[in-house]
Amino acid sequence: MRIALSCLACVIIATSAAAARGEGVDRARLAAARTYLDRLAAFGFSGQVLIAEHGRIVLDESRGLADAARGVRVTSRTRFPVASLSKSFTALAILALESDGRLALADTLGRFLADVPPDKRSITIEHLLTHTAGLRRDALRASDSLGRDEAVRRILQSSLRETPGLHFAYSNSGYELLAAIVERASGESYDRFVRRRVFAPAGMVESGFVDAPDPSAPLARGNRDGAPNGLPVDPQPGWKSTGSGSAVSTAEDLARWHAALLAGRIVPAAARERAMAPRVDTGEGTRYGYGWFVASPGTDSTMIFHGGDTDGFHSELNWFPGEQRLIVILTNQDVYDIDGGAVAKRMIARDLRRILLGRPTGIALPAVAAPGPRAAAALAGHYDMGDGERLELSRAPGGMRIRASGSRAAEALLPESDTLAATQRSFDRRTRALLLAVSGGDTTAAQSRPDPAEMGFGGSFLASEIAANRAANGPLTGFALLGTAPIPWDPGAWRTYGLLRFERGDLDLYLGRAGGALNDVSTGTGFRSAVNLPVAALPTGDLVALDLLRQRLVPIAIERDAHGAILAIRPGGASGPRAVRVPG
Repeated sequence: MRIALSCLACVIIATSAAAARGEGVDRARLAAARTYLDRLAAFGFSGQVLIAEHGRIVLDESRGLADAARGVRVTSRTRFPVASLSKSFTALAILALESDGRLALADTLGRFLADVPPDKRSITIEHLLTHTAGLRRDALRASDSLGRDEAVRRILQSSLRETPGLHFAYSNSGYELLAAIVERASGESYDRFVRRRVFAPAGMVESGFVDAPDPSAPLARGNRDGAPNGLPVDPQPGWKSTGSGSAVSTAEDLARWHAALLAGRIVPAAARERAMAPRVDTGEGTRYGYGWFVASPGTDSTMIFHGGDTDGFHSELNWFPGEQRLIVILTNQDVYDIDGGAVAKRMIARDLRRILLGRPTGIALPAVAAPGPRAAAALAGHYDMGDGERLELSRAPGGMRIRASGSRAAEALLPESDTLAATQRSFDRRTRALLLAVSGGDTTAAQSRPDPAEMGFGGSFLASEIAANRAANGPLTGFALLGTAPIPWDPGAWRTYGLLRFERGDLDLYLGRAGGALNDVSTGTGFRSAVNLPVAALPTGDLVALDLLRQRLVPIAIERDAHGAILAIRPGGASGPRAVRVPG
């Protein structure tokens, strides 16, 4: 049974048609925003975009495919997992319970959770809300199917990153504990309480949870690394992601929710203001409240926001209170480079806001088209640059992409810079020496000796990861470096990508550096390329790749023989390095 729309939500939806006709809004700017989305879609963007101003929806657009295998297009009713945007719902559930007098933010874990170990007895609900509890980011593994109580025990038994209350450290585990507290304090399941106290007052008729989807509602299929990765249904039912990333929704439902939040229909206005207040410095130019980030970019308007990212799905909600402008983006396509889903969506939101404000965007998208099926089939394949370095053009839902394998291949798709190239090669060398050392290789040569600081920081972790994977995947047979690339949204930060090769499978490897110092080593699954960009066709017949994160276009010239067969490609244009097509 569907819940009736609340009055304000009805007003928002009722006025959207008038707003879409341009009443009260600059029609030329709306047209420019739609053109921007059309051109973005040619590069593979797929999802929903909604913009509201002063409580009225002025842009409500869908692009791309909800299900590429069946050719089903995205509509306004298509539901997407919103991943970590779910944390905003969880924070509101906690504030609603506070308003009911069932808990206080100063309460420690022991009031609601059993067997809290000594090192965590000082953690409060407010620490969990603000990511200052000192907990690890993820104490539960993606493959875990633990129930609530066992999951809580696992989190409580995990080692702390640091003393509670000191610093911001983003933690899914903390919000999974908050979901358990919601259940203990309310006497209801987390899902039921959030539906009743958060979704229902807003008239969120399309929203739900990944572990209990509505079979009658259309669900988007996610696409990661150019391939579908299934419906947004939890493949391992359990507590993992409950409270931290378990919700599904639509852009229109999120607009209803935000309107209800501002109107005080979910929690009192004072509680909402506390949630959106900038409390804790994240160390990344933002502050965190209760389930919200707050940023004041330069002299521009304050932005209150949250987003979410999971395999093949990304969400973003930006609220500019000074402008009374809301921007919502939901997408089911990873097309903007490794780690790009989290940042590219914000760049898209930024560009759309600039268009509606009459300002220039960071990059002018050209008139392009997604390569047709025959053209895509002819282009798809590997292109050899020598010494094992390759570029790959591959078909993906809604378009094509190009990705690099190897340092020179990655360099060919990045901005030309002697400094950049020298840094890439230095970090590649240092990574090779580190991996050689932890895998037991010969490090007697000068160029093979690991940096002692890097060995101290990452050596024991990598050795333990190798040991843990031997049992499942057999002996370590070697490793491969896939290249190093700068992280454009973090000046001075770089990441090197590689593979640890085992007898029965590979393990993806990421090494992060800031200011030249190794500061992050992680393993898992993900994109296997330092550069992975969406590609579209130019009217000339050549290609162009979109590097949205670095705000640039990369021309790709195509060399053909007299019969039109593709011989090679040149990233950077006709004078760029030549990559020869590999037969077959």
